[in-house]
Amino acid sequence: MGSHFSYTNLSDRLHLLKDLYREVVIPREVKIEALDLGLEKDFPDAINEGWIKVEEMKLTQEFTGMAQIAGLRIAEASVICYSYKNEGTALIDEDSARTLA
Repeated sequence: MGSHFSYTNLSDRLHLLKDLYREVVIPREVKIEALDLGLEKDFPDAINEGWIKVEEMKLTQEFTGMAQIAGLRIAEASVICYSYKNEGTALIDEDSARTLA
């Protein structure tokens, strides 16, 4: 199951994911936006605790094209693609991403 939340006040809501799901999987691109770019301070703890897993996601050319047309960033597209391929739930906050999903 992939998840992607808005970075606004994410640290206030991160515990909700832990309470609702045993494990949350995020594509590497979400980790880059949230952790490596410094947009979210609580992700390192969640990843180190092991309940947020980071996985590599290969987007197909067809899916990449649809995501570009919808105006999605690579992180959003990766969440949708991962969820689709793994029959999981995508938690996303962008209207265009929800439409594509």
